[in-house]
Amino acid sequence: MGRFHTIMLLLAFGSSGRAADVPPRSEAGQTLVPTAAQLDMGDIYHIYTGEDAQLIATSDAQLQRVAVTCRRVVGYFVVPFDRGPDDPPIAAGFGRIPAASLETGNAGLNALVRQLFGGGESHEITFAITGSSNLAKTSKAGEPETFTMVLSAEVSAGGKSTAISAPATVSLLPFTFRTMARYPGDILTLRAAFDLKLADLAGEKPGREWADKLAESVHVDVFLLANTVSPEKSLDPAIKQPHNIKHLRFLTQVRDFDDPVAGYAWGRTFMHEVWNDSGPLARLALDTVAEDGIRSRDFAFALEAAGRANEVAKGESAQVLDTLARVHYEKGDFDEAIRVQRQAVEKSKSLPPAASQPFADTLSKYEKRKPAK
Repeated sequence: MGRFHTIMLLLAFGSSGRAADVPPRSEAGQTLVPTAAQLDMGDIYHIYTGEDAQLIATSDAQLQRVAVTCRRVVGYFVVPFDRGPDDPPIAAGFGRIPAASLETGNAGLNALVRQLFGGGESHEITFAITGSSNLAKTSKAGEPETFTMVLSAEVSAGGKSTAISAPATVSLLPFTFRTMARYPGDILTLRAAFDLKLADLAGEKPGREWADKLAESVHVDVFLLANTVSPEKSLDPAIKQPHNIKHLRFLTQVRDFDDPVAGYAWGRTFMHEVWNDSGPLARLALDTVAEDGIRSRDFAFALEAAGRANEVAKGESAQVLDTLARVHYEKGDFDEAIRVQRQAVEKSKSLPPAASQPFADTLSKYEKRKPAK
């Protein structure tokens, strides 16, 4: 390990060698807040949630096999500004995982997983990278830098902490038009795998009936994709950044933490803050009924937001009408969905054919899926 990297680790984790506290979530909740020292030591690569199966944990017991997936890990890695040939690509890394975001595909098993890993006020699993060893650069000249190494980390949940060590592969992909197909900035990917003893991190098994249905240890596969552009930065000029932050906070609560009480209370506060702005109102409505991962959808909330957005737009916006129709459709009110979507089709006639056709296609879908009386 080079002298530079040693300094970096001291800055990141403290001279005691123990992992630093995992930073808090940002206001929007979709990343964590780096310390001043970390901002000074390197580029921040924010972990992106949503599409990738970031974690797959498998319990392969004698009487039952359970696979748990997670797509809601947030956090960041620090890549040093000036790396020497003997220095790892990651100087620090932290993450938070809502227990409520762990998904088995079965409601009863979801509740069990929450019980096992959901202790503590935050109901989050956290991790902090504490070091690395066995570094080897495997990429060839002209290729994106790729490294293999053994990463050490401290993982915590429900008042318990355990140290893990895992072989990992890290790739650094500078921005290109190819990488822009995923995200706009420089990309870091981390792949790792390790075994985790449940007793070291989780709560007790809920009863004797689970003795042969939950393994004593689980195998965890990790894929994290991080980007130099924060996931909280709006790339759409039509979306005001303060509105974007508050909208993401709404999603963090209702989707990631599955907390509809706090989430919709926050959403109503935000709704009335933007009461005269159709754009954020329509986004609130659409995400409530269509955003992947929301388990508790408040259709009354969505209808209020979409209806008000249409009032503000005076019924002249095809996109807002399309959103209002979508809310009615998801609510099961097919007649009203078709009626409003017909208005959206009419208002879209002034648009180019490529832009107007989706409105007609949606109307056709609603008409075909309307239950026969």
